[in-house]
Amino acid sequence: MKRLTWALIQLLLLTSLFETGFSVTTRSRGKKKVPKEPKEINVCEVDVKQSLYCDCDSDKLRNATDAKCLILNEVRVDDPAWGHFTSQMYLQKLKFMARMPNWLRQIPVQLFRQLIHLQVITFQDASIEEVKEYTFYNLSTITEINLSRNQITTLKMHSFENMKNLTAIYLDENRITEINRDTFVNLPSLKSLHLSVNNISTLHDKAFKHLTSLEELELFNNQIKVITADSFHGLRKLVTLDLRNNLIAMIGDRTFIEMPSLRELELDKNEIVYISDKALDGMKNLRKLRLSKNKLVTLEPDFLSGAPGVNFLDLKENLMKTMTFDNIKPIVTNLYNSTSHFYLSGESLSIKRPNLLHAFNPLTTVGAYWRPKHIGFPVL
Repeated sequence: MKRLTWALIQLLLLTSLFETGFSVTTRSRGKKKVPKEPKEINVCEVDVKQSLYCDCDSDKLRNATDAKCLILNEVRVDDPAWGHFTSQMYLQKLKFMARMPNWLRQIPVQLFRQLIHLQVITFQDASIEEVKEYTFYNLSTITEINLSRNQITTLKMHSFENMKNLTAIYLDENRITEINRDTFVNLPSLKSLHLSVNNISTLHDKAFKHLTSLEELELFNNQIKVITADSFHGLRKLVTLDLRNNLIAMIGDRTFIEMPSLRELELDKNEIVYISDKALDGMKNLRKLRLSKNKLVTLEPDFLSGAPGVNFLDLKENLMKTMTFDNIKPIVTNLYNSTSHFYLSGESLSIKRPNLLHAFNPLTTVGAYWRPKHIGFPVL
């Protein structure tokens, strides 16, 4: 009897434990699971699985100010990877380079809205073909944009607008074919614009009219054939203009009149055969004029009368057949200066005035000499 009673007690205990466990399990199953917050992805931490690898000056969250990122796989503009840059929201300098050009085809505009402290932004070696309207718009902290070495063919109107602190734009080594009006708008601090090594054949009238503070404009190694005063309308503060290695054949009247502050004009390696006697009108501040490796045969007697301050004149490797004192008369006294330079050469150059080489004040230290196919007025 006692054994039966003990067995019954054990059975009751087992039944109770089973019911209790089932009840606990049932209650736990009925509860909603609270999802864990996803771990924030730090773009400055190495992760070979990501599309981007960024080398930062600090890998702590929200502590980096400078990052250089290599694009390892194709990244579209809607890729979540761009959103991870909020982990380094204090970045001031950010550079992207694509390991393969096709892995970046568009500029991720949303990135600029996340990084409100960004000052310098660079995209290079990518397949970006177009800078769309308002790509760089109202970004008050950015001071420099570098889009060199891409495949850009088109700059849409208002591509760069309303950026009060932007000082430099680099668009060299692309495939840009023309510069339209209103591409660059309301950029009051822009000092330097680089458009060299492109396929630019046309500068539309007043294309630079909004760039009233620009000081340096680089356009060398392009396909530009025609330039007029309207090509440079508005560039009142421009100091340096580089048009080397283009296809310019003629410089007409007052071509540079819109640039009264110009001090250096580079026109080497063009196809220039004619320069009007009024081409340089208004160029009172011009100091350096480079015209080497063109196709000039003769010069108008007073072609330098509009630029009386020139003290560096390079006419080497043209097709010059004659040279007269009148050609350099407006600037001859400048050549007395110890920093002045005048270069001239030609296969069959004829000096029409015998004392051209002795047209300098004999009390100065300026000398003159002949070399085969070369005549110069260097400082001795």
